[in-house]
Amino acid sequence: MKLKTLTALTLLAISVLPMPVTAGDKSKNLTESPAGKELALILEGKEFNEILDGKAGAPDFSKRCNSNGEVVSASDLDLPAPPPPPPPSETVDICDRSREVMFEIVKQLDYDPVWGNLPCSTITKSQLASIKVLDLSGKNITNLKKGDFDGLTNLVAINLNKNKLSTLPDGIFSGLANLKGIGLGANKLELIPFGTFTGLTNLVQIELSGNKLEYVIASNFSVLTSLKMIGLGDNDIQHIDPGSFSGLTNLKTIGLSNNQIRNLFKGTFTGLSSLNTIDLHGNQMSQLPIGVFTGLPSLIDLRISGNKINTLSKDAFVGLTTLKRLDLYENQLSAPPKEAFSDINSLETLHLENNKITSLPAGIFSGLTNLKNVFIGSNSGTGNLNKRRLGLSSNVDFSQ
Repeated sequence: MKLKTLTALTLLAISVLPMPVTAGDKSKNLTESPAGKELALILEGKEFNEILDGKAGAPDFSKRCNSNGEVVSASDLDLPAPPPPPPPSETVDICDRSREVMFEIVKQLDYDPVWGNLPCSTITKSQLASIKVLDLSGKNITNLKKGDFDGLTNLVAINLNKNKLSTLPDGIFSGLANLKGIGLGANKLELIPFGTFTGLTNLVQIELSGNKLEYVIASNFSVLTSLKMIGLGDNDIQHIDPGSFSGLTNLKTIGLSNNQIRNLFKGTFTGLSSLNTIDLHGNQMSQLPIGVFTGLPSLIDLRISGNKINTLSKDAFVGLTTLKRLDLYENQLSAPPKEAFSDINSLETLHLENNKITSLPAGIFSGLTNLKNVFIGSNSGTGNLNKRRLGLSSNVDFSQ
C-alpha cells in the first residue's frame, strides 16, 4: 500500500488515534500500538486506497469513521450540524487579499476540527477584530495590496520583517489605531510614502533596519507621538531633514548605524526630551556641528564610533549633562581639545580606541568625577600617558 500525507484525510476521526501520526511515519511503524493496528486496517479499505492512489478524486467529506474504525456517514455519528452561515452584513470576503495575508488571517482564527478551516469568503467582522498579532515575516512577500489589513481594528503588532517589499501601498496601515509595533526590517524599501503612518498614534516601536532608504524626511514620523523606538540602521541613508523627529517627545532610542550619513544638522534631534540612546556607528561623518546634540536632557548613551571624525570642537557635547557612555572609537581623532569633554559631568565610560591620537592635553578629564572607564588603546602616542596628568582619579580603569 502506498502511504501518502495523512493531514488531508479528515475522514479519520480524532478519536481513532490517541497519539498523533505524522506524514513522515513509515507504514511498518503504524501498527506498533493497538490504535496503529486499527488505523492500518482502516487504510486497507478500498475507498482509502483509491484516495491515496489518486483514483478517487477529492475525498468524500460527508463520511467519518467511528471509534471502531468503521467508515460511516456523518449523519450516523450524531455530529452537530455545521454552524449556520453568518448574515451577509457581518461577513467580510478576504479571498482577494494578498495570498500570504489571507492565509495568516485564517490561521489566526479558530479551527473547527469537524468542519475545517473557515472559508475566506465568510470571515466575520468580529473575527477580524479579534486578531491581535499578525506574523508575516520571512514569507518572500514582494507586494502588499491596499486593504490587506482592513478590519483588523484591534491589531497590536504586525511583523513583516525579512520579506522583499520595495514599496508600501498608500494607507496600508490606515484604521489600525491600536497598533503598537511594526516590523519592516530586512526588506527592499527605498522610501516611505507620505502618510504611511498617519493615525498610528499608539505605535511605540517601528523597525526599518536593513532596507535601502536614502533619506529621512520630516513627514515620515512626525505623527507617531507615542513612538519610543525607531530602527533605521543598515540602510543607505545620506541625509536627515532637521526636524525629522520633531514632536516625538516619548522617543527613547534612535538607531542610525551603518548608513552613509556625512553631515548632521543642528536641529536634527531638537525637542526629544525622553531620548536616551543615539546610535550613529558606522557612518561617514568627519565632524560634529556645534549644538547638534543640544536639547537632549535625558541622553545616556551616544555612539559615534566607526566614522571619520578627525576633530572635536570644545562645544561638541555641550548640554549633555546626563550622558554616561560616549563611543568615539575607530575614528580619525588626533588631538582632542582640553575642553572636549568638560560638559559631560555624568560620563562614566569613554571609548577612544583605534584613533590617531598622538597626545592628550593635561587635565582633559578634570572634573569628570563619575568617570569609571577610559579606553584609549591602539593609538599611536598614548602608551605612556599619566593618569594624574590627564585629570583622572586613581580608581578609574584606564586601558591603554
